[in-house]
Amino acid sequence: MSAAHATRSAALAPLHRYCALVDSGQIPIEVFTEDCVADYGTRHGEIRDREALTAFFSRNHEVLLHTSHHLSHPRIHPAEALPGGFAIGCHVLAWHELTDGRRFEVFGRYDDVVVPDEDGFRISRRRFRTYGSTDPGFRFATVDRLSARADAP
Repeated sequence: MSAAHATRSAALAPLHRYCALVDSGQIPIEVFTEDCVADYGTRHGEIRDREALTAFFSRNHEVLLHTSHHLSHPRIHPAEALPGGFAIGCHVLAWHELTDGRRFEVFGRYDDVVVPDEDGFRISRRRFRTYGSTDPGFRFATVDRLSARADAP
């Protein structure tokens, strides 16, 4: 494996760790930087820093019984403004079971910026948008298809 390939694989690690943590019922805060900014496309707007993100995940975990997140089609590009960082766009399919028994899937996209630190990489920015959901009541911001083109970073 080339050094460039190994670095790109390491850059994907926090995205995979995020899925593993969420799916095991844990708050995935360890994969984010202290000054992270996350936008999950909800009425909450941008969530700034780990403390606010922990509160956001805690509220979600109160109603989630089980989840299963699957990532695919990652596109990795150097983050020009952040030396050593990468912009990563990937698709996500997430199955959810709520405490009230409802089950649904969400089809979406993560647009992340990861930056290196002493432990590898962490997510410093996350933007989530949906392509759709099997739950007609699911209301999150949707993907702009032009920004989701295969040649976009």
